[in-house]
Amino acid sequence: MKFDDILYALESVFQFSFSILEWLGNIPNILFLIIGFIAATIWTLQLVKYSKEPNN
Repeated sequence: MKFDDILYALESVFQFSFSILEWLGNIPNILFLIIGFIAATIWTLQLVKYSKEPNN
């Protein structure tokens, strides 16, 4: 097995995965945006919770 064979295999995998993304349109972008907002909200709530705790 040559290194070129590995690269060509990776090329076909990436082309297939990006063709799926092209077919899905903006759905992955919207999902990542929603997940990011949820994560930022949880993080902010945790920061508020820990800032209210008394220091030792």
